[in-house]
Amino acid sequence: MGFTNKDVVFLTVARLAPALKFDPIPVFLALREAQRILGDKKRLHYMVCGYYPDEHSEKVFEDAANELLEEGRFHVFDGQIQDNVKSCFSAADVFLFPIDNFQESFGVALVEAMSAGLPVIASDWDGVKDTVSEDVGIRVPTMSTTSEQSAPEGQRYSQGLLSYPQYSTNTSAQIEINMPALIDAIVTCADKKGLRSKFGNKGVRRAKSVYDWSVIIPQMQDIWQDLAEIRRHAGQVTSTVPFAPPPMDYMASFPSQAIDAAQDQFVIRETDYSVKEMFSLRRYANAKRSFENEDTLARVYDAVRALSPEAVSVESTAESLQFNPLTVGRCLVWLLKYGFLQRLET
Repeated sequence: MGFTNKDVVFLTVARLAPALKFDPIPVFLALREAQRILGDKKRLHYMVCGYYPDEHSEKVFEDAANELLEEGRFHVFDGQIQDNVKSCFSAADVFLFPIDNFQESFGVALVEAMSAGLPVIASDWDGVKDTVSEDVGIRVPTMSTTSEQSAPEGQRYSQGLLSYPQYSTNTSAQIEINMPALIDAIVTCADKKGLRSKFGNKGVRRAKSVYDWSVIIPQMQDIWQDLAEIRRHAGQVTSTVPFAPPPMDYMASFPSQAIDAAQDQFVIRETDYSVKEMFSLRRYANAKRSFENEDTLARVYDAVRALSPEAVSVESTAESLQFNPLTVGRCLVWLLKYGFLQRLET
């Protein structure tokens, strides 16, 4: 591709499925803003190695990349060809793992990236929290809705009103990777080659010491032995599964935190795109049965904007609109996800 020392290549190796892996649009937005901050010092590229499982997924990636990134900055390689995977790991400067979906709870690609000597930027998410230690990269905080706020997804899925991809999409819409922190991580890694090298070298050592088969297999054998002992001494076990469990109930430990309706405060982030444009780019309407109506999202955003520059909470926004606070919480997390809002640190 003719990359030069001025080019910094961010790589994701994953299935290219917004419904079941990660939403690329927040990544595109963060890369675009990072490029503006860096100016002419660096040229940022985003390379993905994987495959599109369907036309819908391809449209989300390709249309959003064409809209949000400069021409020639988005590169797609077929991850089903093993040589492509190796070449991408070799060509990249930073591994980006922006998971916002409960379909991913570990990520073998993270270990592969560390083995290849790549620094990592990853979402602070479930098993990723254990894989990416602070000496090998940067974990970006995540926020989700609460169990109660996500209850409609559990109910609709159990009633057959949502397909599994719809259920997964609607849940992912309620998970934010902190946009300002993601932008800062991208800028930091792009601008500091020495830090990238430090992270990369530590990553190689961590991959070998923690994830080599010689280390993993004995641990697996210990687990099998523990399970065998549990089964040997267990009596009759009965269990009940609650009807339609809210996804953010059994996923409570996945994100860094859930939104706090009473305490969390949010302010507007200025953008050059609208709620309608982001809703359309993500093709929520095409997937049917969106987690919230586009007009509802826009009304919540307009209400927050009307109160600007004062910070708002779920409760204050709901009161100003006379909306159900559960609905407002869902909308605010979505607005955070696409960079319309920013959470104030307390």
